[in-house]
Amino acid sequence: MSNDIRYNLVERAVIYGVSALVGMLISFLSLLLAAGLMLASDLPQETASVISAICLGIGSVFSGFLSAKKIKSGGIVNGLICGGAIYIIVLFISLFLSDNGFSLITVFHLVITLLMAAIGGVFGVSAASKRRLY
Repeated sequence: MSNDIRYNLVERAVIYGVSALVGMLISFLSLLLAAGLMLASDLPQETASVISAICLGIGSVFSGFLSAKKIKSGGIVNGLICGGAIYIIVLFISLFLSDNGFSLITVFHLVITLLMAAIGGVFGVSAASKRRLY
């Protein structure tokens, strides 16, 4: 007999939304930390794009991890969905705040976000399937 929990579409959408929001919050907090470190260490402005991609990847890993751990199956797919949601939010924010529009850096952020969220999803399913022996 299997103890798998089956979530309907609305429940999955809520899980993806909450996971994406947590991922965005973690990205925001890591961006604040990185901004402080950049200010303290006097790094050049050109490193800001790379650091923002790293911070976005950190949040994406946590987002994919949370969704896959809750759903307990389909880690890559769940991670990609959460990563896509985070990327769409970041894309809309950057299009409204930036004058650059769509560029190669935007595509780079898409790849980083989806890849890291999928990795987080794989780890989330692995963490959900661990059983305690005691």
